[in-house]
Amino acid sequence: MTRALLLATALAAAALPAKAQLGTGISCSVSAVPMQFAPYAPFSGLPGESATTVTVTCSGLVNLLVSYEIRLGPGGSGSIAARTLGEEGGDDALSYQIYSNSSRTMVWGDGVQGSAISGSLFLQLVATSRVHTVYGRIPESQLVNAGDYSDELVMTVIY
Repeated sequence: MTRALLLATALAAAALPAKAQLGTGISCSVSAVPMQFAPYAPFSGLPGESATTVTVTCSGLVNLLVSYEIRLGPGGSGSIAARTLGEEGGDDALSYQIYSNSSRTMVWGDGVQGSAISGSLFLQLVATSRVHTVYGRIPESQLVNAGDYSDELVMTVIY
């Protein structure tokens, strides 16, 4: 049986836990630590980089293997390939991307545009968790106004 679980999180706001109960007696939740970039320096010639974690936790029937996939939406830009951080109270935007690997070559997306993160958990008597590290990058040399920039992304967890 496949169920989808939605979790909205902002890169600069607190992450929200989400839970779902499957008919098989399995209970799962997912949480994300907000990704925060250091102040962006457009004249440094260097990209802005950051990392954060996404945690999937399940409990339920003992000795059951639960597979899952985490998909990430496009954010406010409407495009996974062209994600942007919008300026709060302004019109500027910073291009950025979220990756599922540390070399920042695999865009984290919805499985159609960009790759989804997949994994599995072997359930025991206590809740079982798996932490995934994801990586962000703001490309260098973007001339924008000083200010606060953010984006809100939706993660969909299918298991």
